[in-house]
Amino acid sequence: MQPLKKEVLNLLEQKKYQEIMHTSASFHKIMNVLVSLSYDKNKYISWRAIEAIGLISKEIAKSDTETVRNIVGRLLWMIRDESGGIGWSVPETLGEIVRNNPQLCADIAPIIASFHDEKMLTAGVLWALGRIGKINDQTVGYAIPIILARSRFASSEWVAKYSSKQTDISPRSSSGNSSFSRRAAYKS
Repeated sequence: MQPLKKEVLNLLEQKKYQEIMHTSASFHKIMNVLVSLSYDKNKYISWRAIEAIGLISKEIAKSDTETVRNIVGRLLWMIRDESGGIGWSVPETLGEIVRNNPQLCADIAPIIASFHDEKMLTAGVLWALGRIGKINDQTVGYAIPIILARSRFASSEWVAKYSSKQTDISPRSSSGNSSFSRRAAYKS
């Protein structure tokens, strides 16, 4: 195991997220390690890696918002067919970034929601929307019909009530001029 990965794993075990940023490695190497650790969601360490990415992105955004937007762009690329990957934890990771950077990344929440029809991503999309909603319910309010339609606990009356409302999950509908869109994520 690489020394950096071993160090990051040790810090994740102890939930010392801030200390991960202060390792001797570059930010990009740290993020690469964290993303690689996020794939196996059956392991708790993956969830800690996802959480760490969100928290670290918040710290970075204080001085370099463009780097955070680049991370988001990279994650969106990972979920595209052209990447050759699957993007297993991309919805959850993006959700943590939006949760920790609600103003900077509000336009990303609708993109996360737009993947709700991808069967292998549905659970991650719902989880991400729930995490974002805990911080800012207005950011994901438009997604209530999606959440209710996918919930085995939602009553048919609730689903009918909210699904009958006009719902547009495009980024332009919730945040005006967006630098990202699902179409751009797939075609760029």
